Amino acid sequence: MRFGSAFNETLMKTSIYDDRKYTLQTDLTIIGSGIAGLSAALFAVQEGLDILLLGDAGASNFASGLLDVLAAFPGKKIDHCSDPWQGMAVLPEHFPKHPYNRLQSDEIYQAVVQVMRALATADLGYNGFEKENVQVITGLGTCKQTYRVPESMWPGVKAFQDKSPCLLVDFHGLKDFSGPWLRSTLAREWPAIRTERVDFPETRGHSELFAVRLAQSLESERVRQKLAAAVAPLIRDEQFLAFPALLGLYSSGAIRAELEERLGVSIFEIPTMPPSVPGLRFLETMGGILNRYSCFRRESGKRVSHIQREETGQFALTLGEGEFSSRVLSRQVMLATGRFLGGGLQADPEQIREVVFDLPVVQPSPDQDWHQEDFFDPGGHQANRAGLEVDSVFRPLDTKGDVVYENLYAVGSILAHSDWMRMKCGAGVAIASAFKAVQSICTASNQEDRFSL
Repeated sequence: MRFGSAFNETLMKTSIYDDRKYTLQTDLTIIGSGIAGLSAALFAVQEGLDILLLGDAGASNFASGLLDVLAAFPGKKIDHCSDPWQGMAVLPEHFPKHPYNRLQSDEIYQAVVQVMRALATADLGYNGFEKENVQVITGLGTCKQTYRVPESMWPGVKAFQDKSPCLLVDFHGLKDFSGPWLRSTLAREWPAIRTERVDFPETRGHSELFAVRLAQSLESERVRQKLAAAVAPLIRDEQFLAFPALLGLYSSGAIRAELEERLGVSIFEIPTMPPSVPGLRFLETMGGILNRYSCFRRESGKRVSHIQREETGQFALTLGEGEFSSRVLSRQVMLATGRFLGGGLQADPEQIREVVFDLPVVQPSPDQDWHQEDFFDPGGHQANRAGLEVDSVFRPLDTKGDVVYENLYAVGSILAHSDWMRMKCGAGVAIASAFKAVQSICTASNQEDRFSL
């Protein structure tokens, strides 16, 4: 349902309404353009809402491209969870305030599936098992459990499972990825993996290479031909060929298929350190999908510098400062600003603050230890569970437990009680909380419209 016409009619009846005050009027403004913000925008435009998405990449550059739902329970030791849905069933016993406990498991599943289906329409497919996490090799040579992996990594799941003969090719000058290191780490579990290092086409003499730049260069057919020519003589009897995750940024599926045809083996990617090319593919693809909708707008170059709540209850947001600033009137606002990396939370020696609305943040008290002495402590760090307390539909609460604003929502990693890095649930929490919040917005709007009639 569209809010636009009914919303504007309501404003016209108020004494404060002046369309010259606002550059744009919208149903929902989403602050933050990571996985949570993009997912919320997708769910909202599919319902026909007018959307404004604000925010630069920020912490989005750290997105891995993997879709984690739930894979671990921090504690005295980390208990790994092979079935995320079974894990959710016992989650309330161990983490009663975790954001997942505000959702039904079928809502979480529906939200994740809806995002994957949208990505598939843009040729960015994901694979996995229905009720089980998959194991994927990381660039450090470790095994990571996740719920869904890009199709570019799926052959690697089978190769590792069967311990098939595999050639791993990396490149001189590529930082933060070492084939020999990965092979030595995996030697016991996967003795049939072999490594070679070559010059990436047209980079001879470069002392330092970056995965994103190499991915962009592989969009050129000339570079792909040279890469295939360099790798072909290295293949022996291997059934699989692995590369660092840099096989194209915008047409990775076609690039991988072309290289497989040229080289006659099944090819897969191994995730690299941030910034992750698969993560950028996810974000770019989601952005492209949203651009198909006429009710979607995006503002990437301006931050929210001032917020005012009008007598109608709507939010008036000032974007930018000075002569280049603009004003937006929004019926609903959703915070998807992330935690520390995304800039949604800031910490000083005394406290952790939410930076846009200055909302109360659940956090360790000043006399408590924010961090454990061991960085890799299996129980995690208290500061990583800091965030916003919300109600059942993800509206922020004040210190008394009351909803701050009826039309303000918070989704994603800014939510309290979720150590998403330890629990490997970041993408799932981001997508599912966005789904629930958008559902609530639509339900509330329908009720308001019936009341107005």
